[in-house]
Amino acid sequence: MSAPPKGLDGAQEVDITVLSVPELENVATTLDMEIQALRQQMSITETGLAKFRQSIEALKAHKDQPAGCPMLVPVT
Repeated sequence: MSAPPKGLDGAQEVDITVLSVPELENVATTLDMEIQALRQQMSITETGLAKFRQSIEALKAHKDQPAGCPMLVPVT
């Protein structure tokens, strides 16, 4: 039996038309877990991006202040 072909991103391609119901349930569970992990990663990335944008806005606001002027920045 040969290995399943690889997709462009390195993922395995599976012909679901030949899988049994338990195998399909396993695939569905795996995909659900991967989707949840990606959602968590996306949430972390969005939080980091928001903090980065806050830092940029703080720098822009401080740009025209005199040298040595105190500056508040978001804690990341």
